[in-house]
Amino acid sequence: MPQQDHEKPIEQLIDEIVSYRAGSEKAARNHAIIDLKTAKLIESALDELRLATNRNAESSDALARRVFWLNVVIAVATVVATIVAVATFFDLNQPPQ
Repeated sequence: MPQQDHEKPIEQLIDEIVSYRAGSEKAARNHAIIDLKTAKLIESALDELRLATNRNAESSDALARRVFWLNVVIAVATVVATIVAVATFFDLNQPPQ
């Protein structure tokens, strides 16, 4: 019987506790099994959260590197455009020869 209790879903164990006398051995055993199953569910959820957080951090790092290089390219393009604009400005302000 106790092994069968471990295979039952938490909801069924909770429903059965109501039928047991408060403080009885069966009620205490069901409480312990519920606690164990709940702890395992929480541990599993935390593992999934840790994995998801690690995947998110890796994606964030990759995106940060791409944005950095995009900023470098835009800065170089801005410098080149500024040089062309200044050269054009001085070239236009010279009197024709």
